[in-house]
Amino acid sequence: MATRTTRDSAWKESKVLTPNVSGEYPAISPDGLLLLFSSSSLPGGLGGLDIWMMARVTRDGDWSAPVNLGPPLNSEGTERRPWISYDGSRVLFTSGAPFEGPRPGGVGSADVWQALVLPACDLNNDGNVDEKDILVMQAHWGQADPSCDIGPLPWGDGIVDTHDLAVLMKAITGLDARPKPLAHAVEVPRDVILSWMSAPFAQSYDVYLGTSVADVNSADRAHPNGVLVSQDQPATAYDPPGLLDFGRTYWWRVDFVSAGPVPVVYKGAVVDFTTEPFARPITSIIATASSLQGSSGAEKTVDGSGLDKSDGHSTDAKDMWWSSGKFPNWIQYEFNKVYMLHELWVWNFNLSIEPYMGFGAKTVKIEYSTDGTAWTPLANVPEFAQAPGKAGYTADTKISFGGVPAKFVKLTIEKNWGGKAPQTGLSEVRFLASQDAAAATQP
Repeated sequence: MATRTTRDSAWKESKVLTPNVSGEYPAISPDGLLLLFSSSSLPGGLGGLDIWMMARVTRDGDWSAPVNLGPPLNSEGTERRPWISYDGSRVLFTSGAPFEGPRPGGVGSADVWQALVLPACDLNNDGNVDEKDILVMQAHWGQADPSCDIGPLPWGDGIVDTHDLAVLMKAITGLDARPKPLAHAVEVPRDVILSWMSAPFAQSYDVYLGTSVADVNSADRAHPNGVLVSQDQPATAYDPPGLLDFGRTYWWRVDFVSAGPVPVVYKGAVVDFTTEPFARPITSIIATASSLQGSSGAEKTVDGSGLDKSDGHSTDAKDMWWSSGKFPNWIQYEFNKVYMLHELWVWNFNLSIEPYMGFGAKTVKIEYSTDGTAWTPLANVPEFAQAPGKAGYTADTKISFGGVPAKFVKLTIEKNWGGKAPQTGLSEVRFLASQDAAAATQP
């Protein structure tokens, strides 16, 4: 297997995935935690090529031993080319080979089949999904028991905990029993209230909340690690005091405490969420400029043209603003309302000849206004960094506005990097407004 840090990064050196396991047609799930492949050399197969599964808890974790997916997916024939849908809810594969007849229900020797991934919630195999299955799960709590590891969907995570209980409770009640906010949630309000579904065997709950996954995972009543925020509470919700921090990832866990003279604590799963950022990009902007060349107008600096998915900019002039050189060179931005400005990010002029010509802005006067008439100069404006003239260039000049109110911002470019040619320009800008911007509603 070969890996890379991002989709745009170079591939690292290939490594043997797992010793003593051979197969073909590998397919990895979108989350990187499940691997399907076909093999005829592993013991326990049904015949021909079978589809096998290996799983891991994290992307950096070790792979489990191969497990044959068995019937009805596998047959005595040839099953190969598995593919996992993006949401993990189904597996597609081909069945049959030129020397085999059609699989029962098929029409040819290489049909495409699909298998839905459904939670196996009848844990005691009595034909019903009910409270009796909860008792089975309770008995296997905290164990790496595949028969009860049914959550999170579709493949489980290697341990029986609240993720599995949520899947089972939904099968019983029809209600979404996952803890809220959901795992990996982003843009979570700072005044969030944590909530979860009650468990029939629990009389109270212990709640852990912190910014260290290690602390939250290892804490217990005897060793609270500073993250045991509520102990033995009967309610199925917890309201953190005050407001959480902006733009921070929090980890939390709910343990179930059983009734009885000697309560038993059932450790819950650790899940994370990230709060809303302090500042957000302003998206409604009108850009005008003193002049332009061809189609390289001011609007190119705020429409995202030339930016790739990693916020790297192109070297194409049509993706930038380029002035004609008539002084003064300025570019102005008008927002849809007054915002409390936090920062300005700048992608300077990035034509491939920029290192030699120096068209990019260097010394810039920045002014802001709430009405477009009365202007205030921004103090301590730094020199704009020169762009490299290479594709993938990211913003390297970030200017603090300190929360000033503004509906208009004007940049007057007094000097460019070359110092000779009169033309200048910018590739892209991004204005970020603080969350207090919602209070600034002046037209």
